[in-house]
Order: sequence, then C-alpha cells, then structure tokens
Amino acid sequence: MGRTLARAGSDALDDLARDEPESSQAHLLRADALLKEVQAAPLAHLGRRTPLAWEARLCRFARVLAEITKGGNGDGAGAVAGLAACEVQFDRVAEHALSGQASYRGRLERARMGLRLARWFCTPEEDVGGSFGQLSCRYRDEIAFVDRARDSLAGGDELAELTDAFARIERAASGRRATFSRAFATALAD
Repeated sequence: MGRTLARAGSDALDDLARDEPESSQAHLLRADALLKEVQAAPLAHLGRRTPLAWEARLCRFARVLAEITKGGNGDGAGAVAGLAACEVQFDRVAEHALSGQASYRGRLERARMGLRLARWFCTPEEDVGGSFGQLSCRYRDEIAFVDRARDSLAGGDELAELTDAFARIERAASGRRATFSRAFATALAD
C-alpha cells in the first residue's frame, strides 16, 4: 500500500511539473512537508523532484566524499571503494530534476569538482621529479585542473555537510599539490 501511494504521488508530481510547471513548486514544497509530517524525511533521497530530495542527495554525496580523505593518501582498496560510492552518489545528485535548473547548476558543478578532486586524490601518486619542462607539461595536463577544482570548492556550499566535505577533500589534495609545488620550484631554480 505504501509503495503504491508513493509511486502515485511521484507520478502526480511528474505530471504536474510537465503540465503546469509554474504551479509545481508549491506542490513540491507541500510534498516535502508531508514527508516530514509522516516522519519519512530520511527517505527523501529516493525522490527526484523535491527540494528536500535534492538536499538529501547532496548530504549523501557529502558523506561519501568526506570518507575518501580518512584513508590517508587516497590510494588503496578502501579509496577505490569510496570513490565508487562517491561516483554513485554524485550520479544520484545529477539525476535529480533540480540539477538542470539554472539556480542549482552552480551547486551541481561544485559537487562535480569535488568528485574530480577525489578522483585525482585517489590515483596513485607519481614521482614528482623531472626537468622544468616535464613538470610544466604535467602542470598543464593535470595540476591546472586540480587548482581549478580547489578554487571552485573554496566558497563551500549552503549545506554545512557539503562545505565540510569540500574542505576535507581540498585539504587532502593540497598536501599532495604542495609536493608538486616544491618539485616545480626546485626545477625552476636549477
């Protein structure tokens, strides 16, 4: 009975968003209020249209993103599993209906940058030695994107959990980035 009712409600919201987009926001907020009223808010992440579902999906992404940094240097089996979970949760955020709206795109892009930084953090660390030319090429091909991702996360997010996860992955990546900076400075001085 509960699943049938939930499916019917979801279908009704989908129809409303398609047929009457201008009035759908009030109904989506009411759906969130009903979820809270019946104490089903912890299941909001299963939805794909409401603001509460969007926030819940972002929270789940934030939790797995923050976990990646707990393993130390980011490589190993735990990091691979953590990264896979992070990919799944990011996809859930990207599949939400709000991700396509202009007012939510910045948050989706920051989450994407957090995931990209996590991917880089979880790749095995390469030897940072080499000539100035080699290190310059590596900067162009790899490290510049790391800097871009770190910059995009610097402002945090409205959601405290996501701000914390961004700060954790940025701190973890900055240690690795600093190693490259030292090697680059040494090669430049030579």
